[in-house]
Amino acid sequence: MKSENYRLIHAHNGEEALDMARKMRPDAITLDVLMPKTNGWEVLTALKADIELSEIPVVMLTVVPDRGLGHALGAVDVLTKPVDRAQLTALLHRLVHRDGPVLVVEDDAVTREMVRHTVEKMGLVAAEAANGRSALSWLYDHSAPAIILLDLMMPEMDGFEFLDALKADNNWCDIPVIVLTGMSLTAEQRNLLLGQVREVIAKSASTHTEIATAIREAVRRRPARALATALDI
Repeated sequence: MKSENYRLIHAHNGEEALDMARKMRPDAITLDVLMPKTNGWEVLTALKADIELSEIPVVMLTVVPDRGLGHALGAVDVLTKPVDRAQLTALLHRLVHRDGPVLVVEDDAVTREMVRHTVEKMGLVAAEAANGRSALSWLYDHSAPAIILLDLMMPEMDGFEFLDALKADNNWCDIPVIVLTGMSLTAEQRNLLLGQVREVIAKSASTHTEIATAIREAVRRRPARALATALDI
């Protein structure tokens, strides 16, 4: 992995892994299932139960694959040992994409300009799309963004349809999404969003402050990919 310019840190057991994850906040974690004291599934459960660690993507490494259990507990993938280096490298490249731009998907030009200005004041690069269909075209033509800020009510393709398209594509399904909406969500709509987005922010006079806070939490900016950290357990 060093040849891929990832900075690796190592933990020797589950307890040490949890402690290092809290201190280092790595971009991704590779986690062995068979470990003394606390096994990998228990560590994965603890990671996903911690609000400050739950969004770190975890790849399980095991001699006895159980993809169903891994996905149910929140792992992004389960790789069988001995691990194929090329497969793991490709997976990490897909997961560690926080050095990309912020994609703003919003049909209202005034709101889109406000959000873009907020993003750029944070020292980040903003890209824009006026609806879900335009956003998909942008994704096809560019590397994955660090995060997507998404309006729900848009012409041609709304936010719900766009999220379905993201979820269906392995190249995009791990991109964090923050929803910006002026609509009152029903219980059914909130359930549709559950598990697909990081946060839902209501459009208001304080929207720019909430956006900045949400972006900092979701992206937790680090140097570009060459210095990305992966926790290897």
